Amino acid sequence: MKKIFLILATIISINAQEIYVSLDGSNSNTGNVDSPYRTIQKAINMSDPDFSTIYVGPGSFSPYSLLLIEDKNIEIYGSLDNNGNPLTQIGQADDGNNQDRGGVEMHGGQALISGFDFINISLHLINYDIFSSLTISNSRFFEFYLNTQN
Repeated sequence: MKKIFLILATIISINAQEIYVSLDGSNSNTGNVDSPYRTIQKAINMSDPDFSTIYVGPGSFSPYSLLLIEDKNIEIYGSLDNNGNPLTQIGQADDGNNQDRGGVEMHGGQALISGFDFINISLHLINYDIFSSLTISNSRFFEFYLNTQN
């Protein structure tokens, strides 16, 4: 039984697509470690629907925008410091201009989002439908507004 599991795990890891995002990247890049995308949304859009892992470098990404995940099976990892604290942010501090706040919306598929600071977002924007599985772990929420919807 252990041999079968090992073979299956190897096949899954070989087929997994890895995509990289960096503030120094460009959305015209290929998304690999040497040529990362600039935005998380571009990485999500280019990900394989079967399974992809997205690695996001440190910095503030997607201020005032919604990350839309549709029919994807993905894992998105932000950067962490040596103590396990997120170095990657989604959203930004409230500057008083009342623009839409960032968040996550998901329709179908499964997603794990880990290692992010969510700053000044509306939790009603963290939506998912009954055909989705969204897990947010090892992340922190600052200045958030609670108005959840499903």
